[in-house]
Amino acid sequence: MSELDEVLVVGRRSSSGGGYSGGDYDSNWFDWDGYDTSQDAYDPPPPPRPDDWSDCMDRRVDDLAEQAANLINGLPDSARREYGYFIWQGDDGQLHLGSRIDGDNNSLTGLNGTSVPADFGFERWDQVVGIVHSHPTERFSNGAWVDVAPGDNHHLPSAGDWEWPDFLIRQGADSDNFRQYILHDGNLYEFDSYNNRQGNRQTQGTNANGECP
Repeated sequence: MSELDEVLVVGRRSSSGGGYSGGDYDSNWFDWDGYDTSQDAYDPPPPPRPDDWSDCMDRRVDDLAEQAANLINGLPDSARREYGYFIWQGDDGQLHLGSRIDGDNNSLTGLNGTSVPADFGFERWDQVVGIVHSHPTERFSNGAWVDVAPGDNHHLPSAGDWEWPDFLIRQGADSDNFRQYILHDGNLYEFDSYNNRQGNRQTQGTNANGECP
């Protein structure tokens, strides 16, 4: 499979009370960067970025997410198994991919309640700035492997997928700059934790103007 050349930045998850759930999604939110031009995209208006959000970090994390996606795409069973990586930041400010997280057809079984940071090559949960994982394009059904239907919205994070970002932020991860990526059917989708926390229908384009060191 050819290498990915972009990250698709997409919309929100819904919120309910003090917690978060998968919620409903509008398929028109996807496959574009920037803001939706439809009327209801501006109600409510998107919130400003927090003071500590970094466009340059966003670009660097995007680059590592694409590297992870290309590694996953190169695996012979990637159509049928979930794989993932943490993106973490060392105390020197450098960003790294953690070790690969393996899964089955439905989840990252290699990431569970007994996991500790050392399993993935870093020291503390608060070092994590992003997580990328794949959603397979095939399911085993009635004794055979079948393609996942586009209408299943398998490119979206589930409520369970948000549990790890929420956990990491509770452990001190940078909530203003944290993002989740879903790899599905050759595309890498970015879900921004800050904007998704606000419950707004919006996206934030990657690789905005400006120079980074």
